[in-house]
Amino acid sequence: MEIIKEPQLDYLGTVANSPQWTFPLHEHCNHCELVIILNGKGRMIINDKIHYVERGDVIIYNSKTLHEEFSNAQSPIEFIYFGIRSLKIKELEDNTILPIKCNPKMNMEKYFPTIETLVALIYKEFSDKKEGFESICSAQLSTIIHLIHRVSFRNERKNKFEPINSQLIKKYLDENYKKELQLKDIAKEFNISTYYLSHLFFESYQVSPINYINNRRIGEAKLLLLNTNKKIKEIANLLGYTDENYFSHFFKNKTGESPLNYKKNELTRRISN
Repeated sequence: MEIIKEPQLDYLGTVANSPQWTFPLHEHCNHCELVIILNGKGRMIINDKIHYVERGDVIIYNSKTLHEEFSNAQSPIEFIYFGIRSLKIKELEDNTILPIKCNPKMNMEKYFPTIETLVALIYKEFSDKKEGFESICSAQLSTIIHLIHRVSFRNERKNKFEPINSQLIKKYLDENYKKELQLKDIAKEFNISTYYLSHLFFESYQVSPINYINNRRIGEAKLLLLNTNKKIKEIANLLGYTDENYFSHFFKNKTGESPLNYKKNELTRRISN
């Protein structure tokens, strides 16, 4: 990625502590906008597609991109936004940060602390307006844009723009439910936010990804209890539990019976050849 004409900061602003905050459908014709999510959660509709956002995400609004924004009432969004003009990147239209085919929302992961530092510097320089502030702001914005392209290129290589859908996530969970997965681990696998992951999966299966994993484990545990002579410790280990007592407690919490009682009661109800 080559920046031919450096970005110039036209304006900046912040949104915070406003649970009912929204901004109706609009576009920027003479500049582009960069949004850095600092805290909370929200929902952005960009070219008719919903993007759920949270801390660590950046949102790119290329010039003439229709978008509207909504805060999450339970976890109000907090972000800073930059209006950028005069940007020219090789092989892209004026005031275009990323190619149209790229995802306009991405999680910056390990680069986010660096971006936070750059954002703080831009905010101070633009607010104080001391000698040379325009050049300093431009340089920091260029660095952020380079980091965005770095992450976007990595995501492109990894995903090859294969659309992320709930079926792909379910397939991954079915193949990895025996592992000690946290929501952030699953989200990282697909380069999406935990917020978006949870909403996408729940909309299709009416269960969270973590509860889906737990249900799979319980289902497999029941099969092993009924169809094998394996000990509780063996079953626990096969399903990814290192602590037999924790597994037994978890099983009882989910089914109302201990593993041994479940096996005993279920076998008395079963008729086999």
